[in-house]
Amino acid sequence: MEWYVVMRPRRSRELLEETGAESHAGVNPRRKKVQQIVAASAVVLTGVTLGGYYTLVRKTVTLVVDGHPEKVVTWHRRVEGVLQQAGIALGPHDRVLPGTTATLKNGMQVEIRHAVPATLEVDGKKLRLYTCANDVEGLLQEAGVKLGPDDLIDPAKNAPVRPDMLVKVTRVTKEVVEKKVPVPYEVKRQYTSALYQGETRVVAPGTEGEALERWEIVRYDGQIKEEKLIDKQVVRPPEARVVEVGTLQEVSRGGENLRFSRVVVMRATAYSYDAGYYTATGIPVRRGIAAVDPRVIPLGTRLYVEGYGYALAADTGGAIKGNAIDLFFPTSSEVYNWGVKYVKVYVLE
Repeated sequence: MEWYVVMRPRRSRELLEETGAESHAGVNPRRKKVQQIVAASAVVLTGVTLGGYYTLVRKTVTLVVDGHPEKVVTWHRRVEGVLQQAGIALGPHDRVLPGTTATLKNGMQVEIRHAVPATLEVDGKKLRLYTCANDVEGLLQEAGVKLGPDDLIDPAKNAPVRPDMLVKVTRVTKEVVEKKVPVPYEVKRQYTSALYQGETRVVAPGTEGEALERWEIVRYDGQIKEEKLIDKQVVRPPEARVVEVGTLQEVSRGGENLRFSRVVVMRATAYSYDAGYYTATGIPVRRGIAAVDPRVIPLGTRLYVEGYGYALAADTGGAIKGNAIDLFFPTSSEVYNWGVKYVKVYVLE
């Protein structure tokens, strides 16, 4: 309530006339009356001042509790008072802006954020914490987590904070490394009639080259997630392997021209009747019968063996594997004299 006093101004002369001089009997009655009026006026003015004071401290503030606004009329001077008035209890991790000791002003907004529990997984650790942040980005800022330019956050930074949520930060690092790698050489074949068909000769062995590769290595929490080749530069080119390949399909042996499809250098041994009298194909053994590996020379193939002559691939043997051939001789002395040697075996057409 406001009080007001309306007074008509009095002229100085009128006041003097009313008060007059001092009476012979004491204070002039009229002067006493003026003093009473002045005292009453002082009381009225005091009432006006108190009324204005109470009008100024009555204020309306907005309390925003966890994002929900509510207007409150209060006579309290500080934030803590209006919180008590509204029945808002604070926990040790809750946040109030401005602080609880801040002075209230009419129209002020006070934000109260109750902390919620959350789990933060970062740098190999799981941290249990309480946060007043509105979103994941604010939670990370409260926890003092600094993010790299490529780090991954799940859920996203703008996701709202929910009680007992899990926030995972995956550290992503990228680096470029250089690797020296061999560059394989190519094989060049040169065909020549100076060699029999099936024969080869290495002219140049060939050497590997060297290249410098630049790789981008992406790691998630220190573990390699991806390797990507950025570029490759040959610093030393390879040298090709050169092989001559024979094309000659005819050879003169014993006054005869032999046409053959290929020639194979084979390890040649000898055997006689002590191995039996019949071949694996069922025909009797005799001079000119050869035991071979059918995977190399099919049975029934006509051959010409240097130092032995014509032969027929008609037999097999447990020890005859790969480029090996066993030649039949009718006598033990011939077997002994032959021994073991490497010979050219012509596969006749």
